[in-house]
Amino acid sequence: MVQMTHKINIISMLVVFILISTSFSVIGEVYREESLNYKNMSSSENGIFKVSSIKSEDMPSAIIVTDKNPFYSIIATPLAVRYDGGTQTVIPLYIKDFENPSKAIERAEEQIGISVDFVITDEYTPREISLSIAETFWIETNSALLIKDNQEGYELGVVAAPISSYLGIPIIVTDNINLEVTTILDDLGVENLYICGDLYSTNYNITSFNSEKEIRDLCITIISDLFGESVGYITMTNPLDINQPNVLNRNFWYITISLIKSKNLY
Repeated sequence: MVQMTHKINIISMLVVFILISTSFSVIGEVYREESLNYKNMSSSENGIFKVSSIKSEDMPSAIIVTDKNPFYSIIATPLAVRYDGGTQTVIPLYIKDFENPSKAIERAEEQIGISVDFVITDEYTPREISLSIAETFWIETNSALLIKDNQEGYELGVVAAPISSYLGIPIIVTDNINLEVTTILDDLGVENLYICGDLYSTNYNITSFNSEKEIRDLCITIISDLFGESVGYITMTNPLDINQPNVLNRNFWYITISLIKSKNLY
């Protein structure tokens, strides 16, 4: 797991994200006072891809995810950045060291000013958290993205996570597709699985990703279908790079250099 941490910044550039309520499950810690009312979001057809139905009224306003495991931010992706047709919804996601929080994260929370009402801790495994999130926030979905809980799964999952946002489908991180996983998938009406890593099942229509190129190609197809435009290529970047950065502080140092000409001793 240690090798995965250097890629976590990629996720934070793609998304700004989620958590899970103790009102619905045993996972995480949630700070929310108002009562929750479910409202079914109408599912829609966009070409070959069916957008799932989620509990839109229950979506968090802002999320904090522990930095102890990089899978947590991936799991949060489809809740933090999601599309209803071509309309994008984005909420803040902070990846945080709870014991020694970064000043940059604390400053971002203060500047954005949206109260965090969903927190993912490392008390539960990625599988427990991802299954609970899928069960809690989705009414139905014909597809899901499954990621193997290992290095290969993570590397592919980082690239594949946007698929879950575009299609509005849950991400489940697991070691295997066992009864616990299939029960929740079947309850949600899942028929199609997009898989990152060596996970297998004969109960669903499987699309297995073996390379980042395969994922990018599918993303191009999905984006073209969703927005009705031809897409030639996609790239991963930070949208804020187009903005001139603000200089918070300036320090100047003056150095005097003296040149001494010496005689040739030889």
